[in-house]
Amino acid sequence: MAASAVLAVALGLFIPRVAEHHTIQARLDAMTTLVRVLEQQAPIDGEPLVGTTYERFDALVRGGLLGGENLRVKLWSREGQIVYSDDRSLVGRRFPPSPPLRAAFAGEPSVEVSDLSEPENLRERELAGELLEFYVPLRGGGRVVGVFEIYQDLGPLRAHMAAIRAAVWLAVGTGLSVLLAFLAFLFAATARTMARERRTAVERAEDLSTLLATAEILASDVSTSTTIAAALAAFRTRLELRGAAVLWDPADRAAGDLADDGHEPSAACLGAARMQAAFDPRIEPREDGGSDCNAAAVPIRSNVGSLGTLVACRGATHPPGERERILLGGLAAQLAAALERHRLFEELHQVTEEKDHLLRRLVDAQERERRNLVGDLHDGLGQTLTRILYGLRGVRTRLPTGSQEVHDELERLEALTDGLSTSLRRYMAAIRPAVLEDFGLARALTSFGREQSAEAGIPIDVRIDQVPDLPPAVAVTLFRAVQEGVMNARKHAGAARVEVTLRRRDGAVVVEVADDGRGAPVVRDGVGLSSMRDRVASLGGCLEVASVPGSGTTLRVIVPLERVDEVRA
Repeated sequence: MAASAVLAVALGLFIPRVAEHHTIQARLDAMTTLVRVLEQQAPIDGEPLVGTTYERFDALVRGGLLGGENLRVKLWSREGQIVYSDDRSLVGRRFPPSPPLRAAFAGEPSVEVSDLSEPENLRERELAGELLEFYVPLRGGGRVVGVFEIYQDLGPLRAHMAAIRAAVWLAVGTGLSVLLAFLAFLFAATARTMARERRTAVERAEDLSTLLATAEILASDVSTSTTIAAALAAFRTRLELRGAAVLWDPADRAAGDLADDGHEPSAACLGAARMQAAFDPRIEPREDGGSDCNAAAVPIRSNVGSLGTLVACRGATHPPGERERILLGGLAAQLAAALERHRLFEELHQVTEEKDHLLRRLVDAQERERRNLVGDLHDGLGQTLTRILYGLRGVRTRLPTGSQEVHDELERLEALTDGLSTSLRRYMAAIRPAVLEDFGLARALTSFGREQSAEAGIPIDVRIDQVPDLPPAVAVTLFRAVQEGVMNARKHAGAARVEVTLRRRDGAVVVEVADDGRGAPVVRDGVGLSSMRDRVASLGGCLEVASVPGSGTTLRVIVPLERVDEVRA
């Protein structure tokens, strides 16, 4: 609005000035044209006109240049002498050339308001209050030989320009008034549109808030037994409904229909709503007068088919509208998604339970196989190696003297057999440590650390905090995890020290194997770690591996005590 007013004022000032400039320029062009006509008969010797020459030239000037608004005409020489004037008393007088006069001799015609205080203008004061001076070059022989100075009354031009300014300001004022009226109308229409858009935006924000609230409720628990009723209650409160309910299809839901407590729609509403959902999911008011409320319903559908019907009812005088239809559709979609999520969670839970059960059975079978293998090795190969060892010792003691070569060979075979027997016992202890079954996990880890430290030649510290008695499946898994961690530290880490920790922390049993080896930016699961991850996951726990280049690697296994109790049961 302010910009429009400034533009209008600018136009009111600019247009008259442009008109005045063009009017004066047009008069200057007219004077130049008249002078071109006089060039053929004008004197060009630069001397003042006298006698008949003056009379003849004066007649020409009065017939062309002088008259009307042109009140005085002078012809100047280059030296600043007046060679002709309609006021004969001025002929022959000299004055210093003014800048416009010099410019005219340079070939540039010009116009300016006369300064009547200048000496050369003293005789023109009596002509008019304001005068315009036109300086027009007079050419002869291809050069400027003189300059006409033509005095014109400025009063008529002033009056003419005043009329133009009045007309312009009238037009600008009229246009500005029309613009103001249009802007006022536009502002009012815009205000109404903005108010309407604001109401729509507020309603949409409220609707979005309603759907966000119901979505948050439905997402708060995978089980839908309580969340759906809570969502219906929130939905009814937000929309000020008399009641809201979900009617399940008998084939899809064994449980009864759900409604928010104390606000179940009437039987008439439910029946009408079922018919609407079956034949026309749009929300329409009841018109049969058979109920004291208006029911609306939307089917709840998922990718497996129809699950039920979402019903909402209001009083007979306030039927549900388009807004409620959209919200009901949104809530129905949320309910379908919640039910689908619940179904998928149940399937996933069942598959996970089955996988954990099968994995535990596999681990138990592996442990039984290990136990049988150890028994077979002990009773078979172990006993055979023992008998061979004792036989070699008996033969060596019965050798006669002088059989040193045979004695040395028997002694070598005896040492070889004793080494095989020791390796066999160590292998059997690794695949099925008897100390684990006989004395528990803590003693088994301590014994394992001592044996590995002796073999590897590096310190392996085992620290045991107070931990509860663990069932065999959990104890074996944790022991195998420590075995995996220690063997990896020995084989790949280049560690100078390994620390094994077993403790209870935050409702879980935690075992850690930390080394000070070279570490790695990325630790990829091999067969051992991948298998161990699955074994730990079957107990409801997790296996973590953290490694920093130059700072070593830590393997951590966490098994919640609640899952330990489930395994024990």
